[in-house]
Amino acid sequence: MKKIICNNELLEKIEEAVNLLGNAVSSSLGPKGRNVLINSPVEVPYITNDGVTIAKNIESEDEVVDTILSILKEASLKTDELVGDGTTSTIVFLKSLILQGIKLIREGVNPVNLQKELESSLEEAKTILASLKKEPQKEDYQKIAINSANSKHLGTITSEVFQKVENYYGIKVKESNNSETYVKYIEGYQLDSGLVSPYLLGINSHYTFSNSSILILDMDLDNLSFLEDTINNILIENGTLTILANSFDENVINEITQINELNKAKIILINNPDYAIRRKEILEDLKNLTKSEIISKEEEYTVDKLGKIENISGDYEKTIISCSSPPQKRINEIKKEILHTDDLYQLEYLNERLAKLQNLEAIIYVGGFTKTEAKEKMMRVTDALWALKSAKEGICVGEGITFLKVSDKLSSNTFGEKILKKCLKMPFLQIMKNLGLEPEEMLKKVAKDNYNYIYNIEKDKIESILTTKVFDSYKVLQKSLETAVSIAGIILTTSYLIINEAKI
Repeated sequence: MKKIICNNELLEKIEEAVNLLGNAVSSSLGPKGRNVLINSPVEVPYITNDGVTIAKNIESEDEVVDTILSILKEASLKTDELVGDGTTSTIVFLKSLILQGIKLIREGVNPVNLQKELESSLEEAKTILASLKKEPQKEDYQKIAINSANSKHLGTITSEVFQKVENYYGIKVKESNNSETYVKYIEGYQLDSGLVSPYLLGINSHYTFSNSSILILDMDLDNLSFLEDTINNILIENGTLTILANSFDENVINEITQINELNKAKIILINNPDYAIRRKEILEDLKNLTKSEIISKEEEYTVDKLGKIENISGDYEKTIISCSSPPQKRINEIKKEILHTDDLYQLEYLNERLAKLQNLEAIIYVGGFTKTEAKEKMMRVTDALWALKSAKEGICVGEGITFLKVSDKLSSNTFGEKILKKCLKMPFLQIMKNLGLEPEEMLKKVAKDNYNYIYNIEKDKIESILTTKVFDSYKVLQKSLETAVSIAGIILTTSYLIINEAKI
């Protein structure tokens, strides 16, 4: 059996859902936003003020409310997917738009017309917002990171790494093995595969060699007969040879292990990383990096097909290959692919390979006195990285001030625009509320001279936006508003909800 929920009953359930989600998430907005403690069935409880994480974990025992929540949460998930930040602002907007919209619908306003007016007003708001953005300066990136990470220490570290690496996808965030937060730069092309055997280089768990020859095989290595002359030359010269292959026969591994034990020369065996087309693309990267050839059959091999590595290091889990000059032709090919790729996963993969070829990779190890603290800090660093990535497309004055300016400039007088104008004030008002200040009183103070004043949190006073520089990414502001209007329009034009009666 199905049950149909409609009319005022549905509106009440929507209000309940949006308040449940909005109140929890909005409490985390701004530099003094509150934390939320989340209990997880698969890991220890943890604390966070990350909007999308909070939203994901909000559920209701009421099946109707929970169904509505799943649609509302899509707003924060979509913003997070697009720009990785601004999810809390999205929910703040969403709550305001829906509650105002429901009030108008109860007064007789047509919801379909209201949706059209909202969408029309959004286009005007986006045009105004675009006119308020500016290009970020070098010093602005640190401000953005500090604001997003809600920490001067974490923000400063993150912005320094971002400006040095210059590629978001070349930066990883991992948990530190102690309470300290630090950065490790990777100089070379890192492969997610290491030595094929723990006995290959004796007792060494980690190795580093210079001036190694490299042989790239897109095949299984079942015997060493066709490499006999090459291996003998390496032994005579006390050199190093790195061999990459899809797999190695056990006899080959044992024979190479014995050679390494008896000679100063070293032969390194590494399985090719990844699979299928991605494996071929990585091998092509290495071919260009090391100026070698890819061998697919034994008869194709000649000694001139070997490449050279300036430095190679690694262990049983990873390998880093370094060469003095980046392969510019291959780099340009990947950059062209990036320009013509819409798929987010492919885009991430291409950018990761680009960072490796350019020798621009880093790992930010985030520490904490407990795992809970470390996890919460990692979320903030990740948010800051996303904000920095988005900031390349422009920045705007932060603390909700830019949205106040947009609200002030909206010109028409439709119902849709009226609720959008009020909605645009909500991030500022919520930030002030979370700071423990009187929101409406602070709004009057910053409104001076066309909203060219901002509240300096550190000094606890109102200052010119030129003195107190707080910035948000233009793209984050745009997407948070855009997504909220889209989901609000869907919710406000929903007149019936059909659900299994047994679940109610």
